[in-house]
Amino acid sequence: MSVGIALIVRDEATTLAACLETIRAGVDEIVVVDTGSVDGTVEVARRFTDQIFHFAWIDDFAAARRFAFEQVTTDWVCWIDADDRVRGAEHLRGLTSTAAPEVGGFQWPYIVAWDTWGAPRFTYWRERCVRNDGGYHWAGRIHEVLIPRDGAPAREMIRAPAIVVEHRPDERGVSRDPRRNLRILEAAVAEHAGSRDLYYLAREYADLGEPEQAIATFGRYFAVATWDDERYLARTQVAGLHRAARRIDAALDADLQALKVHPHWPDAYFGLAESCYFAREWAKVVHWIELARTLPEPTTPLFRDKHRTEFAWIIHYTNALFHLGRLDEALAWTRTALGIDPDDPFHRENLGRFSALVLVPGRL
Repeated sequence: MSVGIALIVRDEATTLAACLETIRAGVDEIVVVDTGSVDGTVEVARRFTDQIFHFAWIDDFAAARRFAFEQVTTDWVCWIDADDRVRGAEHLRGLTSTAAPEVGGFQWPYIVAWDTWGAPRFTYWRERCVRNDGGYHWAGRIHEVLIPRDGAPAREMIRAPAIVVEHRPDERGVSRDPRRNLRILEAAVAEHAGSRDLYYLAREYADLGEPEQAIATFGRYFAVATWDDERYLARTQVAGLHRAARRIDAALDADLQALKVHPHWPDAYFGLAESCYFAREWAKVVHWIELARTLPEPTTPLFRDKHRTEFAWIIHYTNALFHLGRLDEALAWTRTALGIDPDDPFHRENLGRFSALVLVPGRL
């Protein structure tokens, strides 16, 4: 079985070579589709392949991806971006050559952010490699996805943890239009207000510092949304926007709405704890956090903030324990937090304060 890789690129001269170096030994064909570079991207690509094509950009990532896939001639086709790096590419031929007939493709872990000590902070699974027989196609002008084509035989998408993609953008690269994604999403929603585009449009407004527009767009999303995993995360995101504006009752309501969707996912419980923290309801902070900590990590393809569920809540927990007079526990959890991030300024300050109080009883 032969394997190819397809990339769409634009002004990626600072990252493309490092990207292709990590994948070239694992594939039989490299296809690079340039969408309008004005730097040396095409010249860099020529060092790795003569399969270079040009596609006039039309504000549609799925269209560009489809064009790139159409140029690949191998039995299997994979995709990455020019600012990604691949670990484990040597497993790719073995993975595809031994795939059962009912397997249509593979998901690989995608690491998009790290903490200050180099540990992955945001990781999720992306569909990365599929049979090159037309069974899957690209959909979505932005935040595009590979989905089964209507009428294609039903096949499985298998998780393959041996191959990992790391997002490694070069901050020295060409600056991007900060409102490009917003422009594309607004056009897509104007044409057809589907739930997926509304979800990402709301998130885009939030990222651009327009929280009220984000909340209103999430409202439009909830009116048409059907995917429970996404609806849950959208509710928790609305809760976060209300918390940031110190609308605590609205934040509590949004997280409680999330729990109606997935009562055994931890995110909303941590959100309830954070809202109670701002309301100075210390016993409730402890209650919600201790409940959340008993719950397993959800299995979902959606992007989730592991930092939020593994670390961010500890500062609320330790301060609540302190206010409840449980100083030894507050100190122990502060030390746990500093074991995760020794440079966290809030926990470092609390370490000194809590340690002093333990040494001088009666100062609470």
